[in-house]
Amino acid sequence: MTPEEVARHEASHKLKPNGERPRLEKTTVNGREGYFVFPSPESGVGAGACCVVPYPRPVAITGEKYHYFILYADAKHIRDLAASLRFIDGEGGG
Repeated sequence: MTPEEVARHEASHKLKPNGERPRLEKTTVNGREGYFVFPSPESGVGAGACCVVPYPRPVAITGEKYHYFILYADAKHIRDLAASLRFIDGEGGG
């Protein structure tokens, strides 16, 4: 899946955590193409948002491989948090 497809999947969740009409916005995080999912206006102040960014390489967690990091935060702070995101090489290469 592409970053946009993952973001669309997050935006279309059946429980609608981002409201009826969430907005996707393309971004670059730590040099990697990603997408924000912002809640629709009826969600109100403090509504949650997310940012989808591909890992530099797949990450294995309890035997499962993950290709994307998804950051969840309130819409007011998601941009600042995403801007501070850095991937660290688990083998000490930085």
